Amino acid sequence: MKLLSAAFILVSGFTLSLAFGEIPYKTSNKAVPAGADFNKLIPLKVGSFERVEFSPPAPGLDGEAMYRSGKKEIFMLFSRADNSKDLKETMETIRDEVKDNKTTDARTISLKTDIAYIHFLGPKIAFFAWTRGLYCFSADSKKGDKKSLEEFMSAFPY
Repeated sequence: MKLLSAAFILVSGFTLSLAFGEIPYKTSNKAVPAGADFNKLIPLKVGSFERVEFSPPAPGLDGEAMYRSGKKEIFMLFSRADNSKDLKETMETIRDEVKDNKTTDARTISLKTDIAYIHFLGPKIAFFAWTRGLYCFSADSKKGDKKSLEEFMSAFPY
């Protein structure tokens, strides 16, 4: 079964630190998604970024979307868990796969907050995974473009 964390194998090392303070990108101020139609939930446009590829979740597979704005690119994975236990396991799997990452400058993991999240910034990665309700999302600028990730996340509705 492909979990949301499968795309994060690139970042396979990490030192855990708990976050105190505001959740990145003001995520806690954003709406909680509702419904099962990911084609509607995952916007066609996020700020200046346009969705250029889309695959909805399927049994055992996460949904995927690619966004572009000029040369900037954001890759997303998304899913909806059946229950909070499954959601927690997904986030723990992501954490376990990235816990020894030495390529990141800033790394924050908070799995005990109402909005669980994992945030990495480094020379080769700009990555944010988070939960809203039973939904799990990740946004990844694979070239480590922190400004693109910030621009995208500032406009993403959840």
